[in-house]
Amino acid sequence: TYSVFREKQLSDEWKERRGLLPMSSKLTESNNNKRAVVQNLQSMNRKDLLRVYHSCECPDFDVTGEWDGKLLENGLVLTKIASFVTNRLFGGGNNWNGKYFGNNSVGGNRFVSQERDVGGIVNDETARNIIVKDHSFDYALLPSPIDRGKNSLVIKYARYHSSFSLFNSMVDELRVLKYPDSKGNGAILIGLGSMGWTGGKLNCSPFCLMRTEKND
Repeated sequence: TYSVFREKQLSDEWKERRGLLPMSSKLTESNNNKRAVVQNLQSMNRKDLLRVYHSCECPDFDVTGEWDGKLLENGLVLTKIASFVTNRLFGGGNNWNGKYFGNNSVGGNRFVSQERDVGGIVNDETARNIIVKDHSFDYALLPSPIDRGKNSLVIKYARYHSSFSLFNSMVDELRVLKYPDSKGNGAILIGLGSMGWTGGKLNCSPFCLMRTEKND
């Protein structure tokens, strides 16, 4: 009956205000496809994205393969800083495009670059985007540096950068956000990235990864 429904609705609202209702449940209950879930994530502010992350669990499936990525809202100032660091510094002028995970616990990042001719100049008439892979990392299921008492898929870059590199202290961690797609197993990885010189985990930047769709 409506009274029972309304009672549950009020109960859920009460729990949500107090952080007791998982944000991931609310996010996915009315979204049953990847695009809708990603759009919902992109519309969220940093506070809600962090609540979603804390309500998600460690991936319980094989993540090997290619994943498309998107940066998410991180506040007016920090969003611009994260975009500059990720695309200009980390990507060397190429926009970050996602990650790939190998089956040997080593992966890397993907960037979009325009193909250049022999002289290093982009030909506007024939230019096309290509995926460049760079900045390798090690990944493993480990205790979360941000969410104590729970595990995450933790990504570390230190082994591939000197102690003088800007990215030596970079650490990402990932949780899985599941949603009921047509096959019943939809999953998006929501992540938080941080570096020591930008404030560490206190200024972590949210992002998400979607498994790359294979072309038939």
